[in-house]
Amino acid sequence: MTNKIHKNLLPRIFAGGREKVLVYANDLSFCAKKLKDKGYSVKKSYPYLNAVYCECSGVQISDLNFDVSVNFVMPDAEVFAMTELTREIVGIPSFTENGFTGKGVTVAVIDTGISSHLDLFSPFKRLVCFKDFVNGKDYYYDDNGHGTFVCGVLCGNGFCSGGRYRGMAPDCNLIVLKALDYKGVASTSDILDAVEWIIENKNLYNIKVVNMSFGSDPLGINDPLSKAAEALWRQGITVVASAGNSGSGYNTIKSPGINPYIITVGASNHHNSIRIKNHSVASFSSRGSGENYIFKPDCVAPGVDIISLGTDKIYVTKSGTSVSAPVVAGMVALIIQRFPQIPPDTVKAIIKNYCEKLSGDIYAEGSGEINFN
Repeated sequence: MTNKIHKNLLPRIFAGGREKVLVYANDLSFCAKKLKDKGYSVKKSYPYLNAVYCECSGVQISDLNFDVSVNFVMPDAEVFAMTELTREIVGIPSFTENGFTGKGVTVAVIDTGISSHLDLFSPFKRLVCFKDFVNGKDYYYDDNGHGTFVCGVLCGNGFCSGGRYRGMAPDCNLIVLKALDYKGVASTSDILDAVEWIIENKNLYNIKVVNMSFGSDPLGINDPLSKAAEALWRQGITVVASAGNSGSGYNTIKSPGINPYIITVGASNHHNSIRIKNHSVASFSSRGSGENYIFKPDCVAPGVDIISLGTDKIYVTKSGTSVSAPVVAGMVALIIQRFPQIPPDTVKAIIKNYCEKLSGDIYAEGSGEINFN
């Protein structure tokens, strides 16, 4: 047996039943036709991954190992899990049951870019604008993957999983501003340029929410990132930022999360349980400090072992407060859909009001874990 078959599939070859797998090949159309001709149940093709999604028996999986047109075979089960759990934890069903999915609300994401993932572009494209402040390209792309992952948490529609694995606001409009490079690093000037662009175009695109899943060491009262985030807030735009991954010590909140106006989000660990009493603040999540008057974060949201969109795989797993921020940004979009004229200060008050305490340490969790159940 060669290494074409992922190790998690090997025990299933002899277990009977049928499995859903991703078959990767150099020549996608040739491989897809060949599989169909051989009786495989081909469900979808993913051209950007050179992969075919199909359902097959254990014997058929074994046969793929010796097919020269096949590069490797992956199970889909190992990546489908935590996005759905996150939606349950924070109470997304209470919104969707009443028809609130973020429709008509525009969210701007400042990050590493966006890839043409089917969960964001099918059956229709939610991306209404892309602007590149790093390389000046006039087409959308993501040479790091972080931005695509964040967008998936925010508004992926679960197209590749039949709608089951969705982000928080799957019908919102999306603007992506690439200000972080292929290493996930940005210059302050690129972030400031992106913020300026948002302010100049907020009315044109009706931008209501900005997600900032990045951070740097605070530079004091005149910190430029903090001031930029506050400028957006004063323009009537709700800003959501990650707290940082420098915990568990105090006084470790990153900028722009230090800004007292915006919504700063730390990460919680759900420990594979929907029940809040089993959750805790993630050890890596940055903490504030009363000593320095940084009463942050404002809340925490799931940020450990979260599944979202990949660029080289359909779904991948990540942890961090940059994962938690778009969870809250998505919920903000749902609130704004319900109350279109609501100001940022009221949005923040609602978010903090719908939180449940975990440890009671306000410098670790703020008002607690967001919970609209």
